[in-house]
Amino acid sequence: DLLDDRAATVEESIGVERADAEVTAVLCARGSSDPDANGDANKLARLLQEGREFDHVETAFVGVTDPELPDALHAVSRRRPDAVVVLPYMLGDGVLTQRVRDQTADFDAEYPYVDAAAGDPLGTDDRLLDVLGDRWQEARTGSVSMSCDTCKYKVELDGYEEDVGGARAMLRAVTHQETH
Repeated sequence: DLLDDRAATVEESIGVERADAEVTAVLCARGSSDPDANGDANKLARLLQEGREFDHVETAFVGVTDPELPDALHAVSRRRPDAVVVLPYMLGDGVLTQRVRDQTADFDAEYPYVDAAAGDPLGTDDRLLDVLGDRWQEARTGSVSMSCDTCKYKVELDGYEEDVGGARAMLRAVTHQETH
């Protein structure tokens, strides 16, 4: 939801609405030599696309691994979306987020038929702070049992609201726990 809010702010700044235009979002993470960390960025991009009106959601990285942001943006341009919203998946503002902004501005200048802009980093939004507080509490109490924070049976996700709770959720939890 926080990334979706960041995207809406960018869309407003460039004068585009997902309901009326083809908007592609590019989730841009730092990049890592750890494949699991890079996979998490791809998973988050998919979760961002679920239940929302983006034409596409792509994953890119600032460095270390592929696709790097300029390459991902050039690939996105082939689809000829009306707009591209680049979302830095980073906590704070700094050198890497400025690189994301600069590379997005270069893309915007090179492709006049696509409006493109980069959003702000995640920052200290209360929703993010709540998640960090929950993780701290779980670590402190030793109550972490599985990493299913985005399970559609546990968390209300756009387009899957009716799946939260109930018998299906209980059955899913029992069978899922057996795999851990």
